[in-house]
Order: sequence, then C-alpha cells, then structure tokens
Amino acid sequence: IIINVVQHVFASEDYYNILGVSRSATTEQIRKAFRKLAIRHHPDKNKDNPEQAKQIFAKMANAYEVLIDPEKRKIYDMYGEEGIKKPQQEWGGNNFEGMFSHFFGGGQGGFRFHHGQGDFHNFGEQNEDFHRRRNIFEGKEINVLNMETISKFYLRQEVWYVYFYKPQDEKHLQVAEILIQLSTKAVNIFKIGVLDCQEQEELCEDFAVYGTPQVLLYKQNSNEEPITLKDNFNVDQMYDMAGKYMLDFVEIVNGETYEEFMNRYPLQCKVLYFTNTEGTPLLIKLMSSEYRGYLHFGLVRSNEALITKHFEVTAYPSL
Repeated sequence: IIINVVQHVFASEDYYNILGVSRSATTEQIRKAFRKLAIRHHPDKNKDNPEQAKQIFAKMANAYEVLIDPEKRKIYDMYGEEGIKKPQQEWGGNNFEGMFSHFFGGGQGGFRFHHGQGDFHNFGEQNEDFHRRRNIFEGKEINVLNMETISKFYLRQEVWYVYFYKPQDEKHLQVAEILIQLSTKAVNIFKIGVLDCQEQEELCEDFAVYGTPQVLLYKQNSNEEPITLKDNFNVDQMYDMAGKYMLDFVEIVNGETYEEFMNRYPLQCKVLYFTNTEGTPLLIKLMSSEYRGYLHFGLVRSNEALITKHFEVTAYPSL
C-alpha cells in the first residue's frame, strides 16, 4: 500500500518542485515562493512568449492553491494529484484565466497578499508618522508600483526613475520630496515609479535591490542595466540626466543640410525648432520620438543666419 501511494504521489509533476519548495515548507514559505515565481513569469515581462508564461502560471496556480490549503495539502501528500477530487473548482475547473487575471489585477478587486504582522507592522498601524511616510506619494504624479501596477514598468516606452525604499529609511522623506518636485516637471516627458520594499519584498528582490533607499534610472526602450544615482542629487540634475537617455530623433539643420532635410521623407511634415541655447529640450526630444514617421524634426541654431532670415525668426525659441 505504501509503495502504491508513493507511486501515486509522484506519477505526475510534483507540486513542491513546481514552486521550488521542500515538502516540509511552511505556509509562508509557499506563499513567498509563489509570489516570486508569479513576478518572474508575469506575461508583460515575458513579451516574447506571453502564452507560455500563462501556461507556466497555470501550473503554479494549481500547485499553490493545493499546497496553501492545509486540508488539500494533506490529501495531496497522501494520494497525490488524483486525490484532489475537484482541483481549482472555485476558479472554474482547469481554466486558470480567472485566477490569472484576478492575481494580476484584471479581476474584481485584484489579488491581495497577506503579510506577517511583525512588530514594525503593528507599530506602523498605530503611528501617524509611519503612515505619512508610507502614503507620501498618494495623489502625486508618481506611479506606486506593486503586483497590480508593475505592468506599467514592464511595458515602458519612456525613461523611468524607480525609487526603492522602506518607510522607516532615514533619508526617505528627503528623497521623496525631491521626487515629488521632479514629478511636476516630468509630466508627459518621463516616468517616476516608487516601490515600497517592506510591502513588496519579492518585487524588490526581482529587481536585485537588497538595500534601501536607492534610485535607479532605466533608459528608454532598453534592456540595459539601470544607472544607480549617487548621493546628493537634486531635481535639476535628475531632470537633465533623464534627458540624456531619452531617444532623440531631432536632426541638426544648417546651411549645408537644409535642402536635404526638407526633401527627405516627402510624406512627413517638417518641424523646425530654432534656438539660441545648447542642447535639445526634453519636450522636443519626446515629440520627435512620439511622432516619428509622421513628423520630421530639425533643430536650427541662432547663428544660421540664412535659415532664420528665410523663416523670419526674430525671437528664441521658435517652432
């Protein structure tokens, strides 16, 4: 009988192996393992093969729902997968679409994780300063990242700053104030995200962030490693730095290149930006990227007398 039970249990793929935990794992260890795997196999993070990510998630969800339930886990340990009479019944049989969309925020209310109630959590519930530190970004032009909103980052098309923090960090309020000021300048130009590593520990680990506070800059449309900001940065420095890593499709137009610029891409409208300063404004860079293929942007310096005279430009900047 014992031999038959053992064969029964291991006849199909082992649920413990799917989640990467031992057979003696605690409920919290199972929950944590599932959260990590769910982040790793998020379909928006696996753009090359989202269907495969869904299939992997379905396996994980099946294993998780059984092992997280003490009664189902006991039956599984004794009789294996076939011992679970109606797996995933509350999610609609073997169709995991409901659980998948629910887990990633697409269902009614979204999936909620349960966190252990350590001393600091209890302290936070009773302490107004802690709540102020945790909720300082509410109502701001800042993306609060969690399991339900992380898709915004995975599908990014812009430069992103991501701030990793814990509410009790000594410099948290100082950094937060800089980011809030920066967010008013960054609207529609680049994005700012914040991640509470106390509440979203698994997400921070997925970003390979193990110390806080920390600010990383992620380049536009790039899978390159992020840039870590050093101490003592300010709003203007962060704004300028973001501009350096934005895609720029603005051409420098002068007397020698003017005719070529105007005749190239005959189906596209031409936009000329006249300036008497160095560099290209972030908004012009953004527009050149957003409207690429429709508008062709050129930048003309104030010392290009023939072009400025031809367009009767007398004030800078002019568009």
